[in-house]
Amino acid sequence: MEIVDISNITQPIVLGKYNVSYYAHDIHVSANYVYIANTNEGVEIIDASDPTQPQKAAEYNDGGNVECIQGVEDIIYVADIDDGLEILDSREPDKIIEIGEYYDGGNAQDVFVVDDLVYVADRYDGLEIIQVEGLERILKSPGYEVSLIFFILLGIIAIVRKRQVKK
Repeated sequence: MEIVDISNITQPIVLGKYNVSYYAHDIHVSANYVYIANTNEGVEIIDASDPTQPQKAAEYNDGGNVECIQGVEDIIYVADIDDGLEILDSREPDKIIEIGEYYDGGNAQDVFVVDDLVYVADRYDGLEIIQVEGLERILKSPGYEVSLIFFILLGIIAIVRKRQVKK
């Protein structure tokens, strides 16, 4: 991971670097912290308060396979291939805890959050829409059954790319 100053877009300057321990799929930045979706290593939390010396603050790893993350305020939503949707409390970035999960045996690839709805692109189950109410209840609503690699949400319109299946 590199922290780059792009205040002069014609001459970007690398301020600092952090060597990710495995393979970074996705990042989320909140205040001075960078949350890295690090495949088999879970979520790495990097303190970037000094951009020239980013340091690992903590990690969350329950043995899954993290593909994608999205943060909303102090909550981190994780798409985990092995464990489905995981919801993490990041109010104390050095002490991340799981506060919710939803797993139906699928293969979560991507996650996007709008209000209390979590959209999960699942490789085998298609688009799953999960309602999170107060983080005490996680409810699954009927999904759109296609095989997905990724999706983009624009307002209320979901643009879905189907994975081509060779016969």
